[in-house]
Amino acid sequence: MHGGDPEDVQRERWTALIGRLRDDASALVVAFIERVQVIPPYGRGVVPMDRLVTDATLTFDVLLRRLAGQTLPDRMRSIAPSIGRDRARRGVPLDDLLTAVRLDFRVLWSALRDRATPADEALLVAHAEDVWNVVEDYSTQVQVSYQAEAALLARELLGERTMLVAALLDNATPTREEVARVAVALDVDVDADLLVAAAPPASGQLLRRA
Repeated sequence: MHGGDPEDVQRERWTALIGRLRDDASALVVAFIERVQVIPPYGRGVVPMDRLVTDATLTFDVLLRRLAGQTLPDRMRSIAPSIGRDRARRGVPLDDLLTAVRLDFRVLWSALRDRATPADEALLVAHAEDVWNVVEDYSTQVQVSYQAEAALLARELLGERTMLVAALLDNATPTREEVARVAVALDVDVDADLLVAAAPPASGQLLRRA
């Protein structure tokens, strides 16, 4: 029978439950990998399996530390942003990425229920919102870094397209290879008919509006 403050007893039981999850963290990773394969980009292997396993292992380490009320080391604070940037570079749609990240809640909650005793039912209810909030905060970090990286990639792509088109227009007799590079950059067929609109620099804003 436990003595002491009831809140301290509950905290100890919660910490012990989280500890049981950490002792079997590899099972969390396996469960996540099985579930995430249903999401199309992941099922197609857009993210290599070794990267998936590594990121899932690091993610659950972060989430379990936070659920245990531990302060994250500096090196672990970059994990969520790193995942967001990586998925943006690989072209994983944001909605699919967020669906994958939120699978962490389902995996964690299922594991907590499996490892809890009947006496822990009230404990789980009391901490359900904590589990959700920790995963949502992690998801937000991933999303912010994804969007920042996607914006950077879009600017780089726009710059590349601008340079290729400018080089093409400056060349009176471009080779088919040069035309093909521009077609790839613009994501159009090399033999497609195009409607081109042009304007002097002073009218550039009006042209973009049109």
